[in-house]
Amino acid sequence: MRAIQQAQAARSGHSACVDDQPWIALGVDLRLTTTDEGGRSKPLGIGPYDRYQYRPDWHLPELPDKKLTGAPVLCFGNFPLALGDSTRAVIVPLYEGSLRLWHRVRPGHILKMHEAPRVCGIASVEWLAKTQHRIPENDE
Repeated sequence: MRAIQQAQAARSGHSACVDDQPWIALGVDLRLTTTDEGGRSKPLGIGPYDRYQYRPDWHLPELPDKKLTGAPVLCFGNFPLALGDSTRAVIVPLYEGSLRLWHRVRPGHILKMHEAPRVCGIASVEWLAKTQHRIPENDE
């Protein structure tokens, strides 16, 4: 039943997040930038993907320029990912202190994905869903 409610909320563009369960997951449509655009020089990944293995930082709409917050990638729709290619991905905020900002993100917002100062990807938020768990401690 919960999965159905989350899917309905995602289709309607509303957040399925509530304050009593602050941890969230975000579904994004992610495009990896090319080297000419200032992104990576190599494709992202080789072989199978282990959850939370890739840990980029993100610029959120309410953050000042050059301020970033972490959200590892739980999973990718396609992996490895070539420069300029797009895929769906699920990200999960890393730090409890940043959750207030993540809860203000809405479907349709554009997030820049960073590796240090480089913008390595552009993501369009498709959905948000509450989750009862943050990233497992052994994955932090």
